[in-house]
Amino acid sequence: MKNQYTVTQINNMVKVALESSLPGHMSVIGEVSNLKRPSSGHIYFSLKDKNSQLPCIMWKSSVSKLGFELENGLSVICSGYIDVYSPYGKYQFISQSISPAGVGSLQLKFEQLCRKLREEGLFEPSRKKALPKYPFNIAVITSSSGAAVKDISESIHSRFPCAKLYLYSVPVQGKGAEKQIAAALGRVNVLKEKYSLDLIILGRGGGSLEDLWCFNEEAVARAVASSELPVISAVGHEVDTTVSDLAADAVASTPTKAGFIAVPDKSELEAKFDELENRLKQDLRKRAALACQQLETVQASAVFKNPRYAINYKSQQLDELSGKLKQALSQMLLTRKGELASLQNQLAGSSLYNLMKDAQSRIEKNQNHLERAFSNRLNSSVNQLDKLESKLSALNPRSVLERGFTLTKTLEDNNIVKQPDDLNKGQRLITEFAGRKTVESVVD
Repeated sequence: MKNQYTVTQINNMVKVALESSLPGHMSVIGEVSNLKRPSSGHIYFSLKDKNSQLPCIMWKSSVSKLGFELENGLSVICSGYIDVYSPYGKYQFISQSISPAGVGSLQLKFEQLCRKLREEGLFEPSRKKALPKYPFNIAVITSSSGAAVKDISESIHSRFPCAKLYLYSVPVQGKGAEKQIAAALGRVNVLKEKYSLDLIILGRGGGSLEDLWCFNEEAVARAVASSELPVISAVGHEVDTTVSDLAADAVASTPTKAGFIAVPDKSELEAKFDELENRLKQDLRKRAALACQQLETVQASAVFKNPRYAINYKSQQLDELSGKLKQALSQMLLTRKGELASLQNQLAGSSLYNLMKDAQSRIEKNQNHLERAFSNRLNSSVNQLDKLESKLSALNPRSVLERGFTLTKTLEDNNIVKQPDDLNKGQRLITEFAGRKTVESVVD
């Protein structure tokens, strides 16, 4: 039959027709959705607008060149070409490059990294360390050939000449600069004890976003945040903000301003020292005047003029107190003697013999009462015991034998024979009489 094709042939014909009729390279703007990242490293997603969706693929080789993190809801411009996937008869857009719509890729990458680190809490004020008031040993991480190191050095030494600077030279732009900066931050923290370091200044002069980009890399931000020494970030000019600024403990708008933040001003310190010196002198003068006044008072006192005066005065007070003590003791003794005499009279007026006789009478009365109660209880118990003994004797089988009765048992199992039906022919019996006399017989 003419015009009959296989499914594969149809899909291949559509593939050729589309690829030959469409431009070999085109750009598509839309919103990213259905983003998938399998282990192969490729990226599968869709571009959509209000009315349609376009399936897209970005191969692993192109993904590695992507300068930002692709995510759902992001408006982008994809450049590439249309391809037909023959096994499923499905057309798709092969994206060779992607750029954000309305914003540069570097700016988008900056915003995405800031959002990620902020969600981790890396920029929280509670994480930031306080700067030392008087840092005498400061590590400066920057390029040795740039203007930043000179600006930092001049601003610090003009304000605080006793501070000592240690330069750790690193490249501050270009490929791989971020790795060397992060490594320098780690190395300086290792050397902090050896050089008694108090502070780190990380800086460079101004430049474009691309020039400053190494300070926007995640490795530098994490190294700044994890530093045990406080870090001042002094990157670029006033209008520049980097990720290292957000992660640092303090931010200087320029390298020169870093000196103003890092160290105190010597003129202010001198003025403060002068003020403290004057206050100390005034305090010493006041103390000296008070001491002189106290000395004059002592010199004018009677004790100072006659040292034995105080001893004689205290001796007189001791004599007075001794006399009062003797008088009080005598009065107390008389009072106690009177109380003792009163108690003796009260005891003599009472008949102690009568009290003892009355107590003895009560004891004898109680003793007689107890003896009668015990005798009555004993007699009652004896009578009850006699009654129980009579009942027990009446129930004793031996007593029945005494009245002329006999007790018959089987010889084999010693069971009592209660009725004739219990007997069998030839069975041997034992008959017991009073006095435990027994007679053996056999049943006929």
